[in-house]
Amino acid sequence: MAHSRAPTVTILLASAIACGGDDSLGPLGPNPGFEVRTLTQTMAAEAPSRTVTLSGAPEVLGVGADGQPVAGIEGGLWAITGAGPERRRLFAGPGDPVFLGQLRTLSPRPAGGAWLAADAGLFTVDGVFVSAAAPIGPIFDVTEVLDGPLAGLWLCTPTSLVLSLPDEVAVFEIPDATGGYRAFAARPDGTEALAIVGDEALVLLPDGLDLDVRGLPFLTRPRAIAATSDALWLAADEGLFARAGDGAWVRIDGPDGPLLADDLDASASLVFALAARQVLMIDLPRGSMDVLPLDGVSRLAASGGAGFWTARDDLLEGWQLVATSFENDLRPFVETHCVACHGSGSSDYRVYENFAPRAEAALERVRAGDMPRCGVDQTRCPEAQRLQPETYGVLERWIEEGKLR
Repeated sequence: MAHSRAPTVTILLASAIACGGDDSLGPLGPNPGFEVRTLTQTMAAEAPSRTVTLSGAPEVLGVGADGQPVAGIEGGLWAITGAGPERRRLFAGPGDPVFLGQLRTLSPRPAGGAWLAADAGLFTVDGVFVSAAAPIGPIFDVTEVLDGPLAGLWLCTPTSLVLSLPDEVAVFEIPDATGGYRAFAARPDGTEALAIVGDEALVLLPDGLDLDVRGLPFLTRPRAIAATSDALWLAADEGLFARAGDGAWVRIDGPDGPLLADDLDASASLVFALAARQVLMIDLPRGSMDVLPLDGVSRLAASGGAGFWTARDDLLEGWQLVATSFENDLRPFVETHCVACHGSGSSDYRVYENFAPRAEAALERVRAGDMPRCGVDQTRCPEAQRLQPETYGVLERWIEEGKLR
């Protein structure tokens, strides 16, 4: 990172690409390499929860760790706060770029604010400044993975994938890959990832200190990728595809056939797809798909839960298609993070009547790092193991939306 001791750089060659066989001829071949699952769609008639007028049409749109949008317009950055759009000024220290260059992607930065990938390098967007984090570029995509074997900060450069760790930088080069490294998406548990390299979509699996790179078992032309807690997602010219935990690929169709999406973003188990004149919210585990008809949307960013932001010309709109409920959304959070201390009697947080009156106090303790506890003696967790905003955001939304049962 800028202004710190230079980390060790390791250059690794990822293992060879394993592509589909000769019978993998795409959707029209005898063995297309995927199954087809048709989802029944429900039309959503929700009004936007918030509308913000910007100074121009965003070149990039993303969210920070708090789920609030950040928009890049004509080389400048605006964060959307309760008061409206606020300009974030570029802070240039010794050796830092003085211009951002072309803006590429924005993604949440768990430590606060957002990451920005740009032609001038990697930047952080937080507080009142945009600051250089790695003044080397161009960088086309940035993704921070918090857990598992792929944990670290991943960058897409024109010639390689870069994994930045506190004391080491690993540079992965895929043999025989043609074209630049355009996009990267990893499941939150860090067990697998998807990358767009040139005109190919490649599955990346951790293999010790290396990556096992696998081609898709069907022919496709990728447009965008995303990752949820249970699947990798690919929007392509041939449709919308998902790779579940068992490694099998499924094409997700609507009632009228393949879904053609231009952009994807994900939040927990939900994937949001920007298609012609509509936004799709797909919950694969539940087999549901909500459709919101919208004209002229150019950008899409998931904001947590069933919420997302869209950009239409100079208009930014926030949407919440489905309210967060205790039974459907909060119970999994409670069962994962709370029952070690609150799993019996009147303190059993899995019971709505027990948890609802204590929800605000629980949220404050989670924010402060005092809950959940760690170890057999249930002591306060080290800072690195405390819950991050994107994990406990479901609790915040449930309280904000009225603690629905």
